[in-house]
Amino acid sequence: MTQSSRERILVIDDENIVQLLLTNTLKEHGYEVTVAASLTAALEVFEPGVFTAALVDQRLPDGDGLDLLRKLRNADPEIELLVITAYASLESVIEAVKIGIFDYITKPFDHMIGVVQRINRAVEARRSRREHIRTAERLDEATAELGRQETMYEELLVNSVTLLGRAAGLEGDERRREIERFRALAEDRLRPETVAAVLAVLERLDGPVPRAQLPAEEAVDG
Repeated sequence: MTQSSRERILVIDDENIVQLLLTNTLKEHGYEVTVAASLTAALEVFEPGVFTAALVDQRLPDGDGLDLLRKLRNADPEIELLVITAYASLESVIEAVKIGIFDYITKPFDHMIGVVQRINRAVEARRSRREHIRTAERLDEATAELGRQETMYEELLVNSVTLLGRAAGLEGDERRREIERFRALAEDRLRPETVAAVLAVLERLDGPVPRAQLPAEEAVDG
């Protein structure tokens, strides 16, 4: 399965044949590949957030692959880790699981398509996890925005009631000013029918409500 985007894979193995086989196969399937032959070399090229997954040989010439896995995990909690090994033991498997590896790949490789499928699954797992995080963040943002809108609406209602309460006890120009303040406050935030209904109630309680100033053309037509 060819990847639609160029995910970067870090391959750490000291065998040239393994490096070439993995590099060529992964590039054929759309991946970018960086190779390191030792623990030290891997740490020199590794940067958090750059690689989607790392394939780590359990036995490296200058250290334990499990130690490298721990370092990579601590530096980049999101990277998917896969172990390459021909010497898996129960103890090493348990330790690798504790570190949080995604999968084991045994050497010699039986079928390269199987290796690619495992890497594809690791890449897809990371994509899904990131999408879940983005969805959760969008939900949090939407919830926060809803809370802000509810607060603004409550403040609008309080201010509107205050202005209308003042208007109900006033007459003439003072009443008109309070009505216009209500219109300015509410007409951009409430539906027109809501504003009209509130003014209608006020009119029934206290007599005709002063109408907003009409444009010249509308005044003539009326």
